[in-house]
Amino acid sequence: MSILRMANPAKLRARIISLGREYPVDQLINHVYLPVRQRLVLDHNTSRIMSSMFDGALIEYAAASLFEMRRKPGKEAILMAWNVEERARLWLEAWRLSLSGWHISVLADPIEAPRPELFPTQTLIVWTGMAPTRRQNELLQHWGEQGYKVIFHAP
Repeated sequence: MSILRMANPAKLRARIISLGREYPVDQLINHVYLPVRQRLVLDHNTSRIMSSMFDGALIEYAAASLFEMRRKPGKEAILMAWNVEERARLWLEAWRLSLSGWHISVLADPIEAPRPELFPTQTLIVWTGMAPTRRQNELLQHWGEQGYKVIFHAP
């Protein structure tokens, strides 16, 4: 939090990079980045600017990591947020998936209704930020029955 309060994007990026070298991605996302993001939202003394700066640095680091992971063998997939507005969290999940052997392309805007028919030969990974609703489970099953490769991502 002290690095965020200094409002120095270069120092923030450097800290994110050093943490990325020291700790596994799941630990960083679950035990560092998500709690810090939640604290920023709850802290009325912290402006949205600090939160936005943190999210921007996280997205930048995640995008660079996705690029690096494409140099290794992997499976192609498209990641989309299904009724979730948390763009930074979407990029963190893309980073997490890339370390599991996926070459992730991220749809940057949230999708209200995924359309797997637009990507008939590709693997789609959908993320909702929580357990799927009954309706979402029904749609996932329906798409699978129609032969579409749609995977629900729950970290």
